[in-house]
Amino acid sequence: MSRRSPLRLTLVLALFAVTGCYRNAVVAPRMDPATDWHGKTVHSLFWGLVKQRDVVAQDCEPSNSLNQVRSDTNFGYMLLTVATLGIWAPTRLEWRCGRLPEPGTGQL
Repeated sequence: MSRRSPLRLTLVLALFAVTGCYRNAVVAPRMDPATDWHGKTVHSLFWGLVKQRDVVAQDCEPSNSLNQVRSDTNFGYMLLTVATLGIWAPTRLEWRCGRLPEPGTGQL
């Protein structure tokens, strides 16, 4: 084993440690969530050709509103998607519920 091999292995492991996740978010103009984050992992099959059930935020009663939504993935999910050529693509969806409007103002 050459002297460069441990250095190369360390660099490859460091690249795996710092790569692999991305996040997209949708937020309300005045972020003031009523709840902590709730979430569910969803699975897209066959490049989205197989219809999946929508995620219902049952925990957002009685306001029936969402304050923040984010879509998240990680290195493991990306590796699984690449290994299956996109046939199976897991993603983590997370949300925070909105507050009830204050009486008489029509606003939060």
